[in-house]
Amino acid sequence: MFPYDDFGLNVGGVDQWLNGIPMLMKHHKVPGLALAIWEDGQCSRITCYGQANPKNRVNEHTLFQAGSISKTFTTWAVMNMAEEGSLDLQASVEKLIPWWSIPSSPFNNSQITIKSLLSHTGGVNISSYLGYEKQNMPDLVDSPTFNHRHGIKIIYDPNRGFYYSGGGYTLLQAIIESQTGMPFAEYMHHNLLVPLGMKDATFDNAGDFEKPLAIPYSLLNRPISPLFFVEKAATGLYASISDMSKFIGEHIANREVDAPCFLMPSSLRMMTTRVFRKVNYGLGYRLITFPDNNKLIYHRGETIGYSSVFAIFPGKRAGIAILSNSNSGHNLISIILSDWISQVLGSIDEIYIKYMDLKKRNPLMSYMKYHYLSRKQQRLIH
Repeated sequence: MFPYDDFGLNVGGVDQWLNGIPMLMKHHKVPGLALAIWEDGQCSRITCYGQANPKNRVNEHTLFQAGSISKTFTTWAVMNMAEEGSLDLQASVEKLIPWWSIPSSPFNNSQITIKSLLSHTGGVNISSYLGYEKQNMPDLVDSPTFNHRHGIKIIYDPNRGFYYSGGGYTLLQAIIESQTGMPFAEYMHHNLLVPLGMKDATFDNAGDFEKPLAIPYSLLNRPISPLFFVEKAATGLYASISDMSKFIGEHIANREVDAPCFLMPSSLRMMTTRVFRKVNYGLGYRLITFPDNNKLIYHRGETIGYSSVFAIFPGKRAGIAILSNSNSGHNLISIILSDWISQVLGSIDEIYIKYMDLKKRNPLMSYMKYHYLSRKQQRLIH
């Protein structure tokens, strides 16, 4: 049995289990990984391992696709607009996208609000996106989300249940563009990423990145061509580990008295409070409360060839971010995340492994699902 295959290991100090990561990467066939850790309100280390591509090693400015972590950043932009008074969280989305209307449904479409899209309680379908080859990238208007036959549908009564919906976040993208008159990537750059000091990060997927991009790798550990996303609010962020460390730091600063912060503490509290008591999601965050009222706020991301996570214990002023360029990275990230939680709290119960999707996956099944469904998605736009 491989010594790191089990969860909840008591492996000593942080340095000890960080030293085991190269062996874990070899075992799980993960070519590149970057990791940032915050302890006691300070970034204690940023560590990079392995290959970004066949010629270059990962460094702290290497860009990775962040997948669904994009939703958290979109939520920050929406909350900032709400603070400025340019967007009402309780506003019905019915008339906020001038060139599109919500398809008729047996439900009350007028009850779909900005807040319900942020919390996945708007009754909107389309759980995830799979990406496009560069030459097949549609415009947002022509994307499958807004396809009359295959696109957005309202599948249950708004604000009555939870259904994880990337489609809802694509509606938010269209709303931000309509309300600001700016392309989404440009708006996010000037109004979120630059103010947060995230110098590498971008939502611009034109492919001409200023910083090096970690190339995705297949399960055979061979480099493959990256796919790109028009649904940027749901899954279009590219970020370095340096950027993700700054993002963690912004959360920790938000709890300090008189610290200059991008969002008001009341906004962050709303975002990290469950909308439904039995659903571990707030606005743009997954939420788990461990014993002794230790709340963990986090989000994972996965696209073809990339796996990532960030997680923060605000009350303990501790956080972690991990970026990798392989779908095999899911299992490795789960092990690292589980061990980090054990370091912070002293232990982790089996029930939380289930809640947080830390169980082992078959990476082949995940890769095939994304790969083949992506081909199907691309056919919808032709």
